Amino acid sequence: MYSTYSFTHETKDVFNKDEFIVKGVYALEYEDNRDFYFRWTEFYFSINPTSKVTTNIVLNVYNIFSSKRIIITTSNYKKEFNLLYGEYTFYIPLCQNDQVDIFVNPTYVEKDIRVNLGICVKKIFVNDLEYKHPKRLVDIEDISNKIEFFNINEGADMHKRIKVPFEKQNGKLTILPIKTEGREFYFNPTIFTVNEQDYIIARRTKVFGENIFNTDLKMFKYPSLEPVELPVTNEGPNEQHEDPRAIVYKDKIIISTVSYFSYKNDFFHEKLLVYDKNFNYEKSIHPAYGKNGSSVTQNTGDEKNWTFFEHNGKLMFVHQMNPHTVVETDLEGKIITEYKTHFNVKSKWKFGEPRLSTNPIYKDGYYHSFFHSHLPLREDKFLTKMYFMGYYKFRAEPPFDIIEVMEEPILWGNNILPRREPLVPYCVFPCGFILKNDIFIISLGVNDEDCAILEYKLPT
Repeated sequence: MYSTYSFTHETKDVFNKDEFIVKGVYALEYEDNRDFYFRWTEFYFSINPTSKVTTNIVLNVYNIFSSKRIIITTSNYKKEFNLLYGEYTFYIPLCQNDQVDIFVNPTYVEKDIRVNLGICVKKIFVNDLEYKHPKRLVDIEDISNKIEFFNINEGADMHKRIKVPFEKQNGKLTILPIKTEGREFYFNPTIFTVNEQDYIIARRTKVFGENIFNTDLKMFKYPSLEPVELPVTNEGPNEQHEDPRAIVYKDKIIISTVSYFSYKNDFFHEKLLVYDKNFNYEKSIHPAYGKNGSSVTQNTGDEKNWTFFEHNGKLMFVHQMNPHTVVETDLEGKIITEYKTHFNVKSKWKFGEPRLSTNPIYKDGYYHSFFHSHLPLREDKFLTKMYFMGYYKFRAEPPFDIIEVMEEPILWGNNILPRREPLVPYCVFPCGFILKNDIFIISLGVNDEDCAILEYKLPT
């Protein structure tokens, strides 16, 4: 069905060699039944634009198998897709001097002497004019701020830091011994207190097979880790819930979660689950703000990592750090007002773009919170990410402007801790904290496979 094609016209190839340096692909071939030219890739291939001013790459592929996993990474992004049979097009924004690394689960093709084949590439080109609706890798938007931020991130000493175990970083970190079965992972937990009892709610991901997984929420008492039933009413089949944050607001417990139905096709959606103080589910709220829609499927882009707090009896959330955007809402999801202030975060934090993590807590006249960031890390020919955890505080009255950003990370990922899944990032991901005698008890995920507690006291 597939035959190697000796071509004489350069335009017949799947990419222009004057525009791209593509490594890890085989010779041009022709598919008789569907009448198109393509190149097989290896399980890893890379695309380098020859021009430093290239701002995007469009990758058009054809999957001849029932299921394929593809991971696309750049200096700013990493995204995984589970492809079914058929054709897909990916729009990939670039930073200056960026390289695109693509990993595909390898496949053996019958009667083909090549091993570790990846996927069929039909075309690689600049701009999206030929495809009106390219498959989303990230939001198609102006990312100039992200590019600028990334280009100044120097001096992080990542290859030194990655060898530093948690014991030699800051605070006291304990991995929680939550029992798992098979390829089951608990991570990114939030911690909170109700009726003088501490609880954690963790994200649980169960992997059933190649590209088949389910993500939901599980609750435990802390520190006993006794399981507690947490009813969650899904709004459709296969709804997924990730990265919970919990806040006790008046007589309610509100759990914010990242929700979606299809990881491949849907945008991430911020959703609030509302309970009474006995954990009886009452309703779900969908604040329509930013790119967040009024239901799980109505987003116009990704929204995640909102952090919630109470101010003078009002329900507030921080939407992003830069600019620092604080929004007042209510238990119906109505947007009442917003406050935006500017703080030169880049001058303080050199470890990637800060992203919100923990719900702020009031202490000593300010709101305190922890955030995360990441930088790309190349290991041999693989590109992964290294995460960092930071701290900031903001004023406890409108417009809620940032007062301080800690310049050094509290925690960062390392390669000392054994990992069950070696391809996941070196990750520290805080999702909640409580205060005990001026000690911050911070709950966080480690390497997308463990829950941990960090006991930490701010330096004077």
